[in-house]
Amino acid sequence: MEIIKEFLPEKEFKELYDLITHHDFAWYVTEKVTCDIKSPVRGYERTESKKQLCHTFINDYSRSIYLDRLGTLFERMKVKTVYRVKANLTFNTGKRNIGGWHYDREGAPKGTKSSVLYLNSNNGFTLLEDGTKIYSEANTLVSFDNDILHTGVSQTDTEDRLLLNINYKD
Repeated sequence: MEIIKEFLPEKEFKELYDLITHHDFAWYVTEKVTCDIKSPVRGYERTESKKQLCHTFINDYSRSIYLDRLGTLFERMKVKTVYRVKANLTFNTGKRNIGGWHYDREGAPKGTKSSVLYLNSNNGFTLLEDGTKIYSEANTLVSFDNDILHTGVSQTDTEDRLLLNINYKD
């Protein structure tokens, strides 16, 4: 696992943040990850399914008109093959919600990575199967092997939690 704070230069980060928070940016309602993988971390069992907003930049089925705006990010990450990129937006419900434990891309080729770029700071976090918590800190990138089980835990101190989830090979 690798954590890089202040991953993007300030100007590029602001441009990405402004794109994703612009009032014309298209968000779509989806269910948070729902799966039946048992929690490997005691006390972090999945809570009831909640909805979130997502914007898929690219996956096996679609390509966003905004994908080309991620070129600088991909260059800095040294991405060779991108499988999926999506933005997630979750709202404060007044309590911690634990998403479903999952692998971002089951059956992915060996060497596939999962990265999260946090777009705002809050007390939400990504929780890895070994109990490691990576808190949401704006412009911080965390990268780990795709075969590491993980989940998202929602925030209670800000109105929303914004992040980009990137699945790729470098």
